[in-house]
Amino acid sequence: MLKKYKIGFDVWALWILAVIMLPNIIWMIYSGPDDLFYKETVTPTVDVVMNIFRCLMLAALCFIRNKTATRSIKSSLPAVSGACCMFYYSAWIFYYCGQSNNLIIISLCIFPCLAFIVYAFFKKNPFAFVFAIIFTLLHIVSTAVNYII
Repeated sequence: MLKKYKIGFDVWALWILAVIMLPNIIWMIYSGPDDLFYKETVTPTVDVVMNIFRCLMLAALCFIRNKTATRSIKSSLPAVSGACCMFYYSAWIFYYCGQSNNLIIISLCIFPCLAFIVYAFFKKNPFAFVFAIIFTLLHIVSTAVNYII
């Protein structure tokens, strides 16, 4: 099984990471003092484990390549991943317009995760896929407990 994989750099994985991180960087620079996301976490252990899986997911996406993965853009999966990014950006726009309801908060959590999951599936990268699923589940728990419940 491991013979199908090689260590290499996937520029498109870095691209999707950059696209997803851009609104977070903007938020870090331009958020207000009463911002919802600046409150102290009530799930520090979950957050640490979540961030470990985030790093594992990103490393696997960027540096583990399946030799048999298609390079075709004819598949709809890249479009689905791109749509997830567009929904994510839309959620940020609503958030900056003062809409911080539960739907927006969960959208800010789910759509970037789905973009990574779909991309890992498209690239036939089970390592990144499993890390992305675990990261997503932990991210949902953290988001729900800290901002929704």
